[in-house]
Amino acid sequence: MIKHCYSVSLLIASSMALAGCQTVAEAPEVAKAPSSYSASGTEPFWNATVKEGKIHFRRLDGSDIIIDSYAGSQVDNGYRYTGSGFAMDILQGPCSDGMSDRNHKDRVSVSVGRDRFVGCGGGISAPAVLSNSTWTIVDIDGVAPVNPDKASIHFGDVRMSGTVGCNRFGAGYDFMEGKLRFGPAFSTMMACPEPLLQQQEGAFLAILEKLETTEFLDDGTALLTATNGSKTKLKPAL
Repeated sequence: MIKHCYSVSLLIASSMALAGCQTVAEAPEVAKAPSSYSASGTEPFWNATVKEGKIHFRRLDGSDIIIDSYAGSQVDNGYRYTGSGFAMDILQGPCSDGMSDRNHKDRVSVSVGRDRFVGCGGGISAPAVLSNSTWTIVDIDGVAPVNPDKASIHFGDVRMSGTVGCNRFGAGYDFMEGKLRFGPAFSTMMACPEPLLQQQEGAFLAILEKLETTEFLDDGTALLTATNGSKTKLKPAL
């Protein structure tokens, strides 16, 4: 009888020990909104910046609001920031600022008390097409062009033409789903007045010839990178 009771006690103790060894699943982490973000709108003009733990909302009339404490969370197809008397809702999708032909990545609405503002945010989306657009050459391998006022390229329907500031050049191009490719380039053969200008021209043409990736950055610029790592940055001409 005593032996039987001992066996039952042992089984109970073993079961308790096993229960104590079970792994408890951690609660899923709540998705949060980005710690930095910017948006703006027109009619009336306004902008909002999320940075360093604060939200700074500015209106054209100079009535700024600073929210020192806010909550940011991820919602369906976007994000939401809330603070005292303030809310900013972000929906991911093309948004036109009404002042240019460029699209932003997000649609944004802001509520400040009873006032509501609408606009765009999240940086600039890659353009759907490049035809009939002109881009200024910002730099070539991190160095600004010798003749910055002349350094630009223009995209026609199927061909591109441009200059770094010396010779004129051109090439056929193809642009689909944000990917840019160039055909064989041609160029005039005039000697450039400065060695650096000649060097920059050669480097730029080499990037076009060996182009590997095209990135459209949040500030609206385009970064072209060749297979050898050489880069050039372009920005839309005003």
